[in-house]
Amino acid sequence: MLLAQSFDYVVVDTPAGLDELTLAALEAATDLLLVSSLDVTSIRSLRKALDALDHIRIKADRRLVLNRSDSKVGLNPSDAEAAIGMKISCSIPSSREIPLSLNLGTQVVVSEPKSPVARQLQQLSQLYSPIEGEVARKRWRR
Repeated sequence: MLLAQSFDYVVVDTPAGLDELTLAALEAATDLLLVSSLDVTSIRSLRKALDALDHIRIKADRRLVLNRSDSKVGLNPSDAEAAIGMKISCSIPSSREIPLSLNLGTQVVVSEPKSPVARQLQQLSQLYSPIEGEVARKRWRR
């Protein structure tokens, strides 16, 4: 892809479903970050999408992020892993800091760097771009 020639990382946030544009992006992807919450409909939809990706032979590395992972909705993370057939790479807890940071136009990793949600988001970023020590601390400051 043209963007990959100019940038080290290209992030594409796809809509639900597998339309032509989404499939084109997925075919060019090296990594897929799959996000689900702990509800049956999200987990079923993700399982169906994974089956479709397997069927059309999309072979990018896949990682699972569980959003609102601390929700008490009758399912637990191990249920999600079993249904989806993948281990959870990162669990993002529910947090009032997220809508607050969106409304204020700040990143939660900057405004509340020690919050559980910020720590998990930092852990998630480390899956793709590991950084060490002082560089890691400075990276999140603006």
